[in-house]
Amino acid sequence: MHHRRWQRNGDPLRLVVDRVPPGLTPQQRLAAKSERRGECLIYAPNWKSADHRKLILASGRWVGAHVLAWELANERSVPSGLFVCHKCDTPPCIEPAHLFLGTPRDNNEDRDRKGRKVIVRGTKSSRWKLTEHQVQQVRTAILAGEQARDLAIRFGVHPETITGAAVGRRWSHVTDPPPLVFVGRGRHGRWAVADP
Repeated sequence: MHHRRWQRNGDPLRLVVDRVPPGLTPQQRLAAKSERRGECLIYAPNWKSADHRKLILASGRWVGAHVLAWELANERSVPSGLFVCHKCDTPPCIEPAHLFLGTPRDNNEDRDRKGRKVIVRGTKSSRWKLTEHQVQQVRTAILAGEQARDLAIRFGVHPETITGAAVGRRWSHVTDPPPLVFVGRGRHGRWAVADP
């Protein structure tokens, strides 16, 4: 694990945050490592890790390059509880015209409006235990009268996983057959297709 990190990020004993000559002002440090790409001004364009796009100020405070660019352009610090967000959706961009202040909610709404919200479902999730096809088989088998306990043994999962797949708790995106609902109580109940 340590060897892979060393290969990916380089020598951990080497300071990679400030590779510019000492004694420069924050504005000069930003300018020394920035490159214009279209309308964006990209800080540290060759660094892949977001951690390397941070600077240490004279006060000893670590700050993101985009945050520092906003603070320098507006001549004030970022108020507590607010984020510096990007209009251009380019994380290393430090162009002041592309930066705006927002709450965490504003930041999430901006992400959703731009279609960048990633919803991981089914086998794309790291927690998946069943495939979409197996969920279809589970729902069909339960409607045919099989017990969740028996299906759990067949698929090698916990019975709660089978029930969750049947009712669409974790597999709501699988619509054929649709999620099920248990009607009634105990032994007198039965499984049925849920109303849309």
